Amino acid sequence: MKKMSYFNLIISVILIFLTFVSFSRVFLIGSQSGDIVVYTLSVILIVTSIIAIVKFKSKKDIIFLIVGLSPYLYMLVIFLLLTLKIIPFAP
Repeated sequence: MKKMSYFNLIISVILIFLTFVSFSRVFLIGSQSGDIVVYTLSVILIVTSIIAIVKFKSKKDIIFLIVGLSPYLYMLVIFLLLTLKIIPFAP
């Protein structure tokens, strides 16, 4: 169980850096390879989190599940902000 938690922690930290931190951001900047890496890591994190929640009844892995869903939530928020014209489409 501890190995899976450490694995989820490492993937979630990498995922946060690739999605949100500006100097290492590769998600949604026009790079298809960066998007594929982020999607792959998020799917791995979601699957391992669900396995840990179901198999080990671990409540702390819900946090990793939320972090795994964060790129999709980020896309949803950006889409809503664009459609409601809160942020401009192009500078």
